[in-house]
Amino acid sequence: MQRGGAGERRKRADKVEAAFEGAWKSKCEAARLLARRTEGDRLKFFVMFGGVAGRYGNAAQADYSAANDAMFGVLVTALGVP
Repeated sequence: MQRGGAGERRKRADKVEAAFEGAWKSKCEAARLLARRTEGDRLKFFVMFGGVAGRYGNAAQADYSAANDAMFGVLVTALGVP
């Protein structure tokens, strides 16, 4: 999941849709899949790592920043965390 947005340092206006899709799939779709595959398991922890870029942004990496922040929203929803 650390792949999202790697190597795609461009201003938002210069980004291609595939860059956003790549970041989204590697972060959010992977998080959703992991949550689905562990549903019903008696896990004590479900640990994921994301950078501060999701909260504070990162110059020229809008796709990575957005996917990083959204990954946690996906998990909260999928795992039913209040």
